[in-house]
Amino acid sequence: VSGGSAELRRKVQQISFGPAPKPGRSKTVDANEISRRLKGSRIEMEGVQIQVDPAIQVTRRSTMVKADRIKAAAKQFLLREMPWEPGTARIKTIRGAEGLTVPDGKVRLKVMAARSCKFLGSVPLAVSIFSNGKFYKKAWVTADIEVRSRVVIVAEPLGRYQPIDADHLKLEEVDLATVPSQAIKSIDEVVGMRAKRKIFPNTVLRRDYVEAPHVVQRGDLVKIVARSSVLQLTAQGITRERGRRGERIRVENIDSKKQVYATVVDASTVEVQF
Repeated sequence: VSGGSAELRRKVQQISFGPAPKPGRSKTVDANEISRRLKGSRIEMEGVQIQVDPAIQVTRRSTMVKADRIKAAAKQFLLREMPWEPGTARIKTIRGAEGLTVPDGKVRLKVMAARSCKFLGSVPLAVSIFSNGKFYKKAWVTADIEVRSRVVIVAEPLGRYQPIDADHLKLEEVDLATVPSQAIKSIDEVVGMRAKRKIFPNTVLRRDYVEAPHVVQRGDLVKIVARSSVLQLTAQGITRERGRRGERIRVENIDSKKQVYATVVDASTVEVQF
């Protein structure tokens, strides 16, 4: 831009011809387009000369981020963040990765998963792409993760409230993505408990299918143990409600007739803190 006053040159130089083309793409500007932009900016065209080739082609320089690079970044993130023991997890596939054209410069990828991600089954991942330190675009990929683990399976039918022993159960290796999140992984964890409902063979045993049995019933005679850091007292009591080990229940002191809340220790003992 030459000639005219400094104010006019400044005004012309600030005219925008629209957004730059996308990386790797081109945009053509001709004399007619320049003229329209000048008039649209209220530039007096009298005395203005436009000297230009038949067309000006503006091309934005670019860099190609290949799909393999996006997959590699996602895999590296998963291997770093997955909570599973070595050898138990396998990344089966990473789907949805496509090559992207980004502004020319130094490219960096940042992969993120949702805060609630369990890294199990189909896992969506956000891949943020930066060029020369500036965020350009976010792409999404999905990883399919298989985690093999042994879970407790019911080997023999269990009736409602039936006590559970080791003979009723077996361990089988499965993909954790195919079983409920409450699946039990240790037989020892449930031996001595009871089924809350009827459970058929080959069912994956879940925590919400079992419960600890009541070790005291309403009206049982128990020993009340009261403890402090320096003192321990005992008294005889009668339970006023049934309870499981570790639960707090109402117990009546036989001598004082007062009721207190005590924690069930076993079938013959409850404990209060003071």
